[in-house]
Amino acid sequence: MRKILFIALILTTLPLTAQFQRRQWGVRGGLADGEAMIGGEYLLPVSARILFTPNVELSTNLATANADLAYGFELRGDAALWVGVAAAMVHPDESDLDFGVNAFLGIGVSRGAWYPYAQVKATKRSGGDRYTTAAFGVRF
Repeated sequence: MRKILFIALILTTLPLTAQFQRRQWGVRGGLADGEAMIGGEYLLPVSARILFTPNVELSTNLATANADLAYGFELRGDAALWVGVAAAMVHPDESDLDFGVNAFLGIGVSRGAWYPYAQVKATKRSGGDRYTTAAFGVRF
């Protein structure tokens, strides 16, 4: 139940940060530390190549809220690669809320109103634990 409240709090505050920006949502699924994961994101363009993407991910053992900042490289007119870093709030089932940092790499391609993508992320918690996430998602 604490995970659901944590995710709900983050999701309800995200739109408040983007009142005057172009809005784009995304959903993703994959594996977080070997466990099934689902997540959601909210894209806020900072510039033509820089995106701020607050997001949440929920797995059976872990809930995270991340403040991703990514730099994009255009591969073709409809495809892009991005790299980024993020601050993270991590809430594992077995312990209290912790903070961490992420590094990630993603690739996506535009398909009309849809933007399917793949992303890998490495997270290090301040408590010393590390885990990886591999996700496939779509932005709309």
